[in-house]
Amino acid sequence: MSLINLVPKELRLKFSVASIVWAEKALETKLASIVDELQSESGPSLRTMRALLTAGSPSDMERKMLDMSSALSSIGVYLDQRNGSRLITEYGIAACSAAVGNALGVFLASITKDVA
Repeated sequence: MSLINLVPKELRLKFSVASIVWAEKALETKLASIVDELQSESGPSLRTMRALLTAGSPSDMERKMLDMSSALSSIGVYLDQRNGSRLITEYGIAACSAAVGNALGVFLASITKDVA
């Protein structure tokens, strides 16, 4: 059995540039500050965790809206953060933190390129 099968499907998050931009707008801060907060000794606020869970697990409709917003940068996208709250309540902060950390690590690795 692979390790991914141990993670509930709902916590298999995936970030895109558009979803991270949405999280930055929702939290009114930059990605670097979000990462600093996640890595802080006290950990992230519930507000930050909820926003990242929401950004990493949008519904199909919300994903389409995020894709459209990245093409048309002037439109704002509303994502329903109740799902992020539900995930925290259902799975707990430790499982959600691990899911966010893993998905954010994958995202950051995908956009970080070595300059030769």
